[in-house]
Amino acid sequence: MCKVIISIDSGKFLTKAVGMNEQDSLLEGKRVSFRSKLYNLNDGDVELAGNSFSVEYDDSKFIIGEQGNVDGVEDTNKATLLHKLCIYTAITRYIQPKEKAEIYMVIACPLNLLKSVEYKEEYKNFIMNNHNEINIKVNNEEFLFSIEDMTIKSEGSGVLYLDKERFNNCEVGLIDIGGLNMQFCKYVNGATVPESRFTEMTGSNKLVQDIKEDLEILLKGKSVTFEQAEQSLKNKVLRINNSDMEESREIIRNRIHKYIVNDVIRKITKRRISLDLLQPIVVGGTCLNIKEELKNEIENVEIQEDPQWASVEGLFKIAFAKYI
Repeated sequence: MCKVIISIDSGKFLTKAVGMNEQDSLLEGKRVSFRSKLYNLNDGDVELAGNSFSVEYDDSKFIIGEQGNVDGVEDTNKATLLHKLCIYTAITRYIQPKEKAEIYMVIACPLNLLKSVEYKEEYKNFIMNNHNEINIKVNNEEFLFSIEDMTIKSEGSGVLYLDKERFNNCEVGLIDIGGLNMQFCKYVNGATVPESRFTEMTGSNKLVQDIKEDLEILLKGKSVTFEQAEQSLKNKVLRINNSDMEESREIIRNRIHKYIVNDVIRKITKRRISLDLLQPIVVGGTCLNIKEELKNEIENVEIQEDPQWASVEGLFKIAFAKYI
């Protein structure tokens, strides 16, 4: 019997995990990530490729990872088969096949769902399989484990535990920009201010969609795919046939500015929260694409060097301290 300590954030785009197996020092702090997507093999066979996993669970067969065709971008509920299988698949990366394992886990959950005690308990039982043993086959190897304990923390909050001493004596405004939503919560001396937390459906998907529509106007109605708009956001320019369309630079720059002002800052200030009186911290993968623009628009903002992993690394610190 081995013991695994792990933190997992199964987001709308990526499932990320940091963990350790007490019997294997090489796994301590190991990172695992893959797309939060599912394909049901009842819809037809698919040859496994890329960062994907074949999964057999509860008499059904799936592909989890980048080859999936179903994601959770439109669903704020995390008590879904998709997220359960993503979490279980991540756990198997820290244990040996056919080796019984006890799992102690800290898991990230959306802010709006944390407000319901009933939902938290329901979600906990769902992921823990009602405290029953979990038998799952991944890439044709059998894994057996039980989730002995599970702690739920708000998405994005893990960053506060990366440098806990620093945040113990200040007021922090934590902004977590994900794919589907943008979340905010105020922390005083490291403790949540419950009435301050909220979730808005203004994640990076909205920004990309707005850029897509702006570029289609620029191109006089020619279609731009979501993926092309997303790449244009990363490059800060639309590229057609390997050539930069210079006119698109200002359009993308203006759209990013409007997004930060209208869909991030104003969503916070309309709740009578002043970022000027807080230490603003922004996390989430979206930061990588709008880092400089955030610094220009939000005074004294702090953006982690590795914003996509900052929270799950912090949650692992909680797991390590609690379960070791």
